[in-house]
Amino acid sequence: AGFRFEPGEMPLKCFEGQLALGPFDLAAAGGRLRGSPWVRMLPGPAELVVPPGRCVDRVVLTRAVCDRWVKWLLPLVGHSARMQGCVSVDSAGGRVPLADPFAGEASGQVIFENLEAVPAETVQPLANLLVRLQTAIDPRFAGGDKAGRRRVRPDPVRVRLGDRRRWHDGLVIDSGALVIRSAGSVAADGALAMNVEVGFRGDIAGASPVVGKLLRTPLVLPLKGTVDRPQFDPRALEMTLARIV
Repeated sequence: AGFRFEPGEMPLKCFEGQLALGPFDLAAAGGRLRGSPWVRMLPGPAELVVPPGRCVDRVVLTRAVCDRWVKWLLPLVGHSARMQGCVSVDSAGGRVPLADPFAGEASGQVIFENLEAVPAETVQPLANLLVRLQTAIDPRFAGGDKAGRRRVRPDPVRVRLGDRRRWHDGLVIDSGALVIRSAGSVAADGALAMNVEVGFRGDIAGASPVVGKLLRTPLVLPLKGTVDRPQFDPRALEMTLARIV
């Protein structure tokens, strides 16, 4: 998946029905992979046990990595045509059955640094809405690509595996004059159950009483469909635009 590992060592030890991996600290994709997990093989079924700690440290994101991994947790970030930035992952611990990963339980947080992305065609309906919203507030956005560019804030995004779904909460993206927040979950079959909340930057709201009034009621767009084909309700998009105009 375009994920490059540098030469390194990972100690292995098998004892009492368990396979211990590490501790290891490997250079990969411009960052580091660290940890000391183990696989409990006996008694079965086998499961991976991940202790707390930083397991991914400032790994550079590529489109291939996002297509394979990130979009399963954060579709708004994973579906990007171009991007630059890196990611770190702090594990709070977890247990994941090898034969059925979605039956496991785990939690932690994801931190993006200097991450800027241009949305892919799969989320173009949302990108188009953002451009139209910003153009309605400030015509200078018309014909430009500033509204299409997204910058992910470096705030920790809470993630969790449980109830046979992968959950996230706290993702905040700046897109021009707009602020986008995402929360929800992904099922084992890729089905999405998420909400995307669109708001305006504080300085924009303060400069316009009309926008300030609109901010009292969040603009929430349901995100459904699947990981590979996310879908926004066209009616919700048009209703949102009509409210702003």
